[in-house]
Amino acid sequence: QQDPTTGFSRAQYDSSLLLPSTISQQDLEELKKTNDMIETTIQKRENQSKRSLEMGVTCNDILNLMKQDKLKVLIDAGAIMLDLGNEAIAQRWLDLDHTIEGIVYFTSGNELVIKTRSESKESGGRDTPLKLSSYRDQLQNCAVYLDDYHTRGTDLKLPTNFKACVTIGSRMRRDKLVQACMRMRKLGKGQSVQFYLSHEASNKIREMKNKNGDKSDIISFRIFSCGVRQNSKEFEEDGLPYWAASAKTYTQKLAADEMFEASDKSSKAGKTLAKQCEDPEVFVLESIYGTYKSKQLLADVIPKWFLYVEDKLKTDRGYLGRLTNLPETVQRIISFYMRYVQKQIKLHIPKQEFLFSMLEEEQEKELEPEQEREVNVERPPRASPLLPKLCQNVELFVKLGGQLHVGKDGIVRLGDIFRNTTFANVVQAECWNSTMFVTEDFLNVIVPNGHSTKQDNFLRPLTYISSWSPTKFSNNNQPESLLVLSPFEVNELMPLFRSKTTPVTLHMFTGRSMEGQDILVNKPRLQLPTSRQGVQLNETTMAPFLIAAGNLFYDSMKEQKSFASFLGLRPRPWQEEDEAAFQAGLIEKTGFVIPSSNSKLWNSLASIFKRDPSGLVRAILKCRNDVLRDSDHTLRLLNQCAYITELEREDVLPEE
Repeated sequence: QQDPTTGFSRAQYDSSLLLPSTISQQDLEELKKTNDMIETTIQKRENQSKRSLEMGVTCNDILNLMKQDKLKVLIDAGAIMLDLGNEAIAQRWLDLDHTIEGIVYFTSGNELVIKTRSESKESGGRDTPLKLSSYRDQLQNCAVYLDDYHTRGTDLKLPTNFKACVTIGSRMRRDKLVQACMRMRKLGKGQSVQFYLSHEASNKIREMKNKNGDKSDIISFRIFSCGVRQNSKEFEEDGLPYWAASAKTYTQKLAADEMFEASDKSSKAGKTLAKQCEDPEVFVLESIYGTYKSKQLLADVIPKWFLYVEDKLKTDRGYLGRLTNLPETVQRIISFYMRYVQKQIKLHIPKQEFLFSMLEEEQEKELEPEQEREVNVERPPRASPLLPKLCQNVELFVKLGGQLHVGKDGIVRLGDIFRNTTFANVVQAECWNSTMFVTEDFLNVIVPNGHSTKQDNFLRPLTYISSWSPTKFSNNNQPESLLVLSPFEVNELMPLFRSKTTPVTLHMFTGRSMEGQDILVNKPRLQLPTSRQGVQLNETTMAPFLIAAGNLFYDSMKEQKSFASFLGLRPRPWQEEDEAAFQAGLIEKTGFVIPSSNSKLWNSLASIFKRDPSGLVRAILKCRNDVLRDSDHTLRLLNQCAYITELEREDVLPEE
């Protein structure tokens, strides 16, 4: 596109006057009435409830009030939850309301987590990333806390019957209120809000009522709405002097750049440009406080600001010497922006007075809270590579074939790939397929050191799989032994694979990290020996390897079903027998079928996992892949398996 475009959210920005002159607000036609639409929704009867809080109210007081009102969502748009941090609020909420199973909130690291109850009362709640939690799509028994910083841009699938508490501060603006209420995506369609007004906000609204001759204590929504609109107007008016000051600074730098472009662009000209663009970092106190100041209309002060710009461009020229007159193009730039700023000031705040001192006075400005995020990536400590070696049992297997079993030197179960990782305790290595193995050389990558025995960052990718069967391969006669080899072992055994005497076939393999990618395993041209054509490993055989490789996508529905079957998961939508089994406790919330009911009810399940492997799969995906998205097939499958109540996934309000 010709002009760069920027923007945020579908809600209209009510402070367009404070945008730089080079940026224009051009709302899409279909979005122009968004704020009015949400405001109309808020005016419905179910959203009319309001509470006026007392002075000095604490977080604990507000949580107790929410328990009385049976509210499960706290949207702190008014930033009144100040005496406790996010985690402390979540823990206090859990302690106060025992009907809640978990609290969703943002950590200080800007991560969305859920705090659930711990079995030990002394240890407090447990924090789990929401994406990895079984509560991800079943928040009906949970509560949600959104601090002021996260009242924009947060999207959670909340149950249709949820009612939220929205806090209101004394300077709440209309666009911010709309954004806060839009966190309830089905607002007006089952979801509703209740407003908690701070003591300052209540007093401000009552003062406005008294000015209009209304002496009652009741705060109607009409008065409340007028107060919010008035705050938006005051925010713009208070910000216009600083907008004008920014325009002055921008004009100064633009004019300086114009002078540099017209110069010989020498080093002296460059130093002059830098000097003309910089603002003074220190001031002489006498220049700020030692002179008499009188208030003047801001509209009358603006021309003096831009005269200061002209004088600075003439004098701050270093070795180039002072100018008598500025170039005509520079004068036009200064004149244009001076007239533009003065016009806006006269139009919107014509009566506002200002202390004139060439901008060299102390200025106080109320800033929106901003979060500065600095990411420090912790790399694994330096490690020494372990010298590879070819085990005799591996060489004999490639030479002669034969059925493998646990106990042979240099060969272990496929599930042992993750025995040196941080999630080794959930691998259930004994439950993986009994005909699939991996060599010790594949596992041993680095020399164990004193820093850590965990090797999450040093896992080899699955690249080579060798297969053996006592009979001729066919689609109905799968290999009886499969062995994952390391690159070193393949290189050492390559002469054997290229000969026609070995009964073992070497396959190349890779997990899918993108949609449509080939896993290579059934490509005849990539198999050795090349004379043995047509060796095919079916979906059921490949499921454990896809899991171990951190596979993200599937080529067919059959492959995906084999994957789910090996894990013992029942994806939704469920049949009547599935729903009945869930109610009977035969299916867990994550969709995992209890092992005792595998063979009784579902013949298609091939799982022999004793415990739910969903957490293991998520851990492998995170370890194997740098970036995970909800659209990845495997993550989508795990989410489909999790039990969800009758909660429609479609948003009533469009996405931001």
